[in-house]
Amino acid sequence: MKTKRVGAVALLLALVLSLAGCGKSLEKQLPGSWYLEGENEPYFIFYDGGTWNALNGYHGTWAVVNDNQLKIAGPYGAGTLTIESLKNSCMKVSDSYGNSETIWNTPQGK
Repeated sequence: MKTKRVGAVALLLALVLSLAGCGKSLEKQLPGSWYLEGENEPYFIFYDGGTWNALNGYHGTWAVVNDNQLKIAGPYGAGTLTIESLKNSCMKVSDSYGNSETIWNTPQGK
């Protein structure tokens, strides 16, 4: 279960980049709370200025690079996620291993 959550965290970050389809820059769309399906508490919170906090207590920095890549740095290193899509407050991201995740900016599934 913990491995699934760690993977979800990485994918959530990538999902943030998919916000580019809304007409605003990703940097302006990413700030806010992001939820996993079925959860009432935000799993990630992205802040203006490029910092983030997670439900598990981790924190770090984020930046958008190459138009659809979310670069995230935290206590265990850095990684990059690709934003696949952003529609109806739903962001889909993928990592370099082909894993994908979906997150929402409001609670879903409960």
